[in-house]
Amino acid sequence: MKKLFYFFCLCGVMLLNACSKSSVFSPPIEYLPFQEEKDGYWGMISPDGKVLFSGEFKEEPTVAMNGRFFVKNGDGLWELYTAEEKPKKLGEEYLEVVSFREDVTPVVRKNQSIELINLDGETVCTLDKVEGKRVLDVYEFSEGIAVFRTSTGYGCINKSGEVVIEPKYADIKTCSEGKLIAVDNKYKDAGKSERKYCVLDKSGNVTSEFSVKNMEDMAPVFKEGLLPVEIEDEGSKTKGGLMNEKGEWVVKPSSKTRGIGFVYNGHFVFNDGDGCGLKNIDGETVIRAKYKSLSFASDEMLIYENEKGEQGLLDLQGNKLFDDTYSRVYGLFAEKYLLVKEGMDDWAFIDTEGNTMSKKTDIYNVGLSFGGVKVSSDYFSYEALFEEAGITKDGFGKYKYGMKAAEIAGCGASSTDAGVKPERYTGMKSDSYGENILKCSVTVGAVFTDNMASYDSNGNCRFSESAPKVLSVIIPATGKLSEKSDEIYDAAKAYVAKLGKLVKDEAGNAVYDLGGGRQIVVVNNSSAVALLMTDNATAGALAKTEDKAGEAPVEEDEAFQPDNSQPEAAAAGSNGALSNLLSTRKLTYNDIRSLSKPQLRILRNEIYARHGYIFKSADLKAYFSKYPWYKPLYGDVTSKMSGIEKYNAAFIKKYE
Repeated sequence: MKKLFYFFCLCGVMLLNACSKSSVFSPPIEYLPFQEEKDGYWGMISPDGKVLFSGEFKEEPTVAMNGRFFVKNGDGLWELYTAEEKPKKLGEEYLEVVSFREDVTPVVRKNQSIELINLDGETVCTLDKVEGKRVLDVYEFSEGIAVFRTSTGYGCINKSGEVVIEPKYADIKTCSEGKLIAVDNKYKDAGKSERKYCVLDKSGNVTSEFSVKNMEDMAPVFKEGLLPVEIEDEGSKTKGGLMNEKGEWVVKPSSKTRGIGFVYNGHFVFNDGDGCGLKNIDGETVIRAKYKSLSFASDEMLIYENEKGEQGLLDLQGNKLFDDTYSRVYGLFAEKYLLVKEGMDDWAFIDTEGNTMSKKTDIYNVGLSFGGVKVSSDYFSYEALFEEAGITKDGFGKYKYGMKAAEIAGCGASSTDAGVKPERYTGMKSDSYGENILKCSVTVGAVFTDNMASYDSNGNCRFSESAPKVLSVIIPATGKLSEKSDEIYDAAKAYVAKLGKLVKDEAGNAVYDLGGGRQIVVVNNSSAVALLMTDNATAGALAKTEDKAGEAPVEEDEAFQPDNSQPEAAAAGSNGALSNLLSTRKLTYNDIRSLSKPQLRILRNEIYARHGYIFKSADLKAYFSKYPWYKPLYGDVTSKMSGIEKYNAAFIKKYE
């Protein structure tokens, strides 16, 4: 949602939705965090300017709603407090929280599953598994339900933690006006124009289904029964319109509406590419697009920003309210107050008539944090990690053994991608996708013996009918798993032992027979553990190759010190255009004469990195790990290198 999201942010909609009486969220903000001086402690102030308490917390609290707020302690963990003159601590310590938009909210404690807590900090329920799959994320509550995610998809729960919509969707947006927008799992890999969007009621019943031709972006919620949608126009531009829940255009997309916001009181903010204005739902311009930004403060009031960077207030006819302009205006609090910043340091609360309710000259900063929009499970076990990574006898994750190249390419596209773009796979011999599962990085890949795709004489892309030679899961020993490669290896072997029969276990290689002519090789090195699914013959070769890990040192011990005078290329390879020459022709002195010795070292080792060499030098390992194409699988890749690549490696070495 790049363009639509950017426009919403530009006009202040995302912030103001959380604060206005027309909000998709509830309730209104009761107190705001504030600092009296730079690096000072935080207090709370009410929307009419009355200080609840001051100088109490070192870290910035969340805003207070429903009489509660969260703030981090000295250990970086969130704590729940009552919003009163002497705040009282409730509940436990949490890694992640969402503010109390309703009377329950999701939280997660260290090494625990996600919980729902009430206003007293008491656990309402623990969200462990749904249909045998661990609950990975829970989003904020809206209209009594919250979206959650497992490895099978998105669903919804009520305030008791009961599943009201099964997790069978590739995406579900926040509930608004009793409706949710969702995408069925069967459309998750479809392009935006081919994807079907369904409208659900709060019980999960499908009330309508539609697709949008040339769809570029869509708002996450309905407002007044209408949905802002942007479609592709000529070039890189978009045009926006309003759609009802049946997928019918109520306001047709127009080239004069490049960006479009939520509907409030029968009006919506638009951007024509040069500025922001206001239209009604008949598509008529009410305020021409002459403002740098424009956003709703309430149903009847707009905040504008002019070219000078000054902000002020308008009614829905475009008439200026009050004569004052401010350096900053924040939307409606407690349904009747606005917070304004005058000059550099003066803050004031004003009412909807422009009257100053309270003015404070000793406010340095005001906080508007809500904690987050979701929490993610901190529960961890290797069993759960492998389960959520989708390691089965049939394949890994989205990839199933025997899939053809086109199917693999489709699986590799993320749920938010525009769809499979065949040109991305031209000339590639592998494909992969990465996921953060239980807060651990996992990369699933497929390796082919031929190119995945090629172009015919007419420039049409054709995927090969080949299946991958190897499926792989790579689990780096980093982050939560830092320096635990041996532990991951032992756990992986125990898990795979449930899938097949052990054939061999030596020298950091364990081979398991799955039946049906397939095996899994579990490989251990100091930086990662890899699981490789392949046919029996190839599995033996892989194990044999990995036995030679430590031989054929291809990198030097010399520490890599980048030459910052030469900008690092970050496109297809680590060395830009030179990367494309390494395997296509023999290099000449003119190709490399401008490179420093450290740069030459990196260029030479990229040849080995492209074939999945497991580097022993920490600097090289760290350097190539930045690139998504680097998959450390082999201790010796000499047999995989072409004659040109061997020549270029030796040639570069002469000048290092």
